[in-house]
Amino acid sequence: MDFNDPFDCGVKMVFNASRLKRERYNRELIRQKAPQMARRFRNRLARKAADRESFEEAEKRFLSRVRRSVRILSMSARRDSLLMWSHYADKHAGLCLEFRRVGDFMVRALPVVYSLDYPELDFFQVEGLVHREDEVGAAAQRRVVERIYLSKSKDWEYEQEWRIVDPVAGRGFQPFPSEVLSGITFGCRTSPDDQRRVREWLGAHSVRLYQAHQNRRSYSLDFTEM
Repeated sequence: MDFNDPFDCGVKMVFNASRLKRERYNRELIRQKAPQMARRFRNRLARKAADRESFEEAEKRFLSRVRRSVRILSMSARRDSLLMWSHYADKHAGLCLEFRRVGDFMVRALPVVYSLDYPELDFFQVEGLVHREDEVGAAAQRRVVERIYLSKSKDWEYEQEWRIVDPVAGRGFQPFPSEVLSGITFGCRTSPDDQRRVREWLGAHSVRLYQAHQNRRSYSLDFTEM
């Protein structure tokens, strides 16, 4: 998972648990990593590491682990943003894919929530749970997806972003079903050679094709069907 915005997927981790629960968590963690350690030493370490500051490293490990395991497809509800054409479509020389929200693939798309502050995520509601294949694991995954992957700074609100998030698949490309592709819009600088190449790729697959044009009266784009 790589984003240009270092604030993307930021989160404020909280530790809403009693000291007793934090100690219990530490004892179990120590037992797993050092099963031969005597109980009295394990208990002593668990008590010593129960302060809030001691969980900062646990927070870093958790966030690093979940960010390595995620796969994200980012989309937008709009095709007329001059900024997005410039940033994401090779300065208007690329193209924009249009998807229909049908089938098991696209139904997973969820809107991004924009905010001035980082969302909060309770460490003890997700740590050790996100990979469980039961209702508890599913609930933990939902919390992680909502708080980390579907939250973003209000500075990006103009993008009207939607995301498909797979929190366990790991990085890599994944093909989308051809039936969800409903249209392609060529940028106002897309070359004839690139347009021809796209048509060849499409073959017999029927999608609607559009051409973007610079509006001569305002800073905006017009679209015509080809």
